[in-house]
Amino acid sequence: MASLALEYVSLSGLNVKVDSEKYSPRMVEAFHTGEYEANERHFCTQFFGPGDRILEVGSSVGVVSMVMARIVGADNFVGYEANPELMPDELENFRNNGLNLYYHTGVLRNRVRGGAGEPVDFYINKDFWISALEPSGNSIRTVQVPMLCLEDEIQKFGANALMMDIEGAECELLLYADLTGINKIFMELHYWPSRAAANKMVRYLINEGFSFDLPNCAGHTISFHRGLEPAV
Repeated sequence: MASLALEYVSLSGLNVKVDSEKYSPRMVEAFHTGEYEANERHFCTQFFGPGDRILEVGSSVGVVSMVMARIVGADNFVGYEANPELMPDELENFRNNGLNLYYHTGVLRNRVRGGAGEPVDFYINKDFWISALEPSGNSIRTVQVPMLCLEDEIQKFGANALMMDIEGAECELLLYADLTGINKIFMELHYWPSRAAANKMVRYLINEGFSFDLPNCAGHTISFHRGLEPAV
């Protein structure tokens, strides 16, 4: 017998699984109202285009992943998610929407900070969109996940674009990263861990030749595009 807690909603024309036993009431409401990743779903359709090869960090249950894959094609997308408990739901969402996407469980770290290494602790929250590398008062359990090198994964896939929503870890991931070959970055920027760290990361990206792509920014979702400004 099917669980009464399990249902499916439509987001951006996609059939998305909602499990009210696994997801918190706040998460379930976000799916029902269409709030879930609304800015990301909207702006990524304007920011990414055919020819892009997207590496997504923080794939969650794959909703934004599928929106991007419809734009660039399944072979031009690869996703990484630290929370291993979301993999079954993400893969089911892919299957239900006829998409065969590549997906990895792991945390990414740039080479300057050590690159690939021993597994690390990851703190699961029932509001799964705020599960993170740092514990919070609402963490319900801890799991260990593989540590992978950002630059190695970019090179292996030949990515030119990054998409990320990783609850503040974007600052440490991108600061001093070798972003050779990357010309587009779309992220949800989290100020709450450290405004100073976020500003330092933004300055680094600008010094690396990226510019704000303001038409594709709203709230905390921001876009960077290398080469928007002419060389001086």
